[in-house]
Amino acid sequence: MDNPRTGVETAEDRSARRARFVETRNANAKVAREQRRGDLDRRAAGIERAVAAYRDLDPGDGTDITIRKCFVCMDPLRPPADDNVPYRRDDDLRSRPPLTRLINRRSNALSVYLSAVYVAHLESPAGTAVANTHENAYGDPSWITLTGLNGQDRPKPRKAPHSDKPQLKGQRNDPRANRLRNLTRALAELESHGLIQAGERTTGRFKAWSLRHEDGLGHVYEVPSPHTPYREALRVPYWFFRNGWHLVLTATEIATLFAVIERSQALPQYQRKTGIGLPTSERWARFGLSNEAYVSAHELHDFGVIDLVPARVPPPGSDPVELETSRMYWPSRRLPKEPIENRLALDVVREDLELELPSRMYPLLFDPRDYHNSAAWTPNPPAG
Repeated sequence: MDNPRTGVETAEDRSARRARFVETRNANAKVAREQRRGDLDRRAAGIERAVAAYRDLDPGDGTDITIRKCFVCMDPLRPPADDNVPYRRDDDLRSRPPLTRLINRRSNALSVYLSAVYVAHLESPAGTAVANTHENAYGDPSWITLTGLNGQDRPKPRKAPHSDKPQLKGQRNDPRANRLRNLTRALAELESHGLIQAGERTTGRFKAWSLRHEDGLGHVYEVPSPHTPYREALRVPYWFFRNGWHLVLTATEIATLFAVIERSQALPQYQRKTGIGLPTSERWARFGLSNEAYVSAHELHDFGVIDLVPARVPPPGSDPVELETSRMYWPSRRLPKEPIENRLALDVVREDLELELPSRMYPLLFDPRDYHNSAAWTPNPPAG
């Protein structure tokens, strides 16, 4: 309430308003984290089956997965947005690279595409066209297994509409049919972006789909050489896929992480030592990454995938430091009890979500995450 004499908000009222904001913000964050835990619990069986299949296919020899930059960033860069021209989302989406076009709507399309790229690296030599040797729903392993969609085998039976009898196999509660529908929806989304090719527009046309080039122009996909220079591709460590991170992270978290990896690998070594920043202008021009998506950098930090370090430490009671003034480090410089490359993504994320709030919502030095009180965590760049 404003002071009735001056019309200026008093310090007491400002403090009360701030407290109400924090209370509402924290309550919303708790609900969102509970919902994400529930979603991971429902999908856990499918993710675990996918990771088990990866163990059979991937020897874990440390070979990076190479992804061409045309999937992640624009070349040439997008021009700055014109404030005098009304914003049109369709125009924005058309001018983005394929990665940030895929995060526009909630779907499994990105995780399915990355699963297919990963499997292609494991099964096909570099420089050759990739053949699809897996069936969608059957075989060992099928695509519903490799993409983490093969969840629990015995869901709770549901009654058919207007009937006392449970639905029968082959109806809408058939688990395999439901998983196949989820895969088909993702494949249809990828086809609309030119990232896979399906058969003619008839029933069952996704039975023999094939992977297409990362640029989304429909060219035949060939596994890139592991020696592709950084100016043409980014290299994602094998453990990111082998441990199921592409199945556990949200699409916006993956897009933000790939942007951080791309900048980290493209910049000279001396610049990496001081961390990289992604200002709004660069996110727009290079990656088509919105402010709403970029906030997920905080979660990547909490999961230990990257380090997010404020350029300055905010004084007690002040507003959180904006991402614009933060520096990011890839790979993380923290030294947890068990290296992240040795842990399953499902375990890491579930463990973090057991905490009520993300780290940015705890007062400084009161975050229960171990690394804040660990000698292995230093908010300053390493010497040298």
